[in-house]
Amino acid sequence: MLSQDYQNKEIIVINDGSTDCTLKILEQYKGVIKVISKKNEGVAAARNTGLAAANGDYIAWLDADDYYCAGKIPAQVKYLDEHPDAKIVFTKYENFFEGEPSADVLIRIKLEKNNRYCQPTSMFRRELTAKVGNHDISYTIGEDIDWIFRAKIMYNVNLDHYIDIPYYRRRFHTNNSILNIQLDKNYNNRIMMKYLKQKREIGK
Repeated sequence: MLSQDYQNKEIIVINDGSTDCTLKILEQYKGVIKVISKKNEGVAAARNTGLAAANGDYIAWLDADDYYCAGKIPAQVKYLDEHPDAKIVFTKYENFFEGEPSADVLIRIKLEKNNRYCQPTSMFRRELTAKVGNHDISYTIGEDIDWIFRAKIMYNVNLDHYIDIPYYRRRFHTNNSILNIQLDKNYNNRIMMKYLKQKREIGK
């Protein structure tokens, strides 16, 4: 993030109850980044905390395990500037492994082969959150899927804005919460059906 070739950026780190040396490492960047420490409440609450603290017109996420590739922020800012109709833009991403990938990891990657809507790759306009709302803290995983389905199904947000360059690197290791394939599949189905049902009820 610090190496991104874009000067007018605000970096906010949410310390979600870490028990390692995170805060000690972050002290090295005092004055460069803003650190918000809170009790551990999960990814959704951490995202909501960061969003509430952000001042920019454009918002982007970076999960703790992952990396931005060079040029990501400038490319997405340029895209949104040149496409005023776009509320959110995604990018291609690459996976990398910490150690030898397990069978679960390989299955997960195969299932996601054509997934263009990986929320951590996105950059979106602040106004979109006023429309779609915060992440649902009732989800221990899948909060990003819930947010994307809500934007698409309930608010007809165009999710097809996409930069076909791998600007995001996503790490896989044995502790990834998303590696429970069956659980994740159930979340996807439940979330989609929830919003389809709500959409139908609104249309009555």
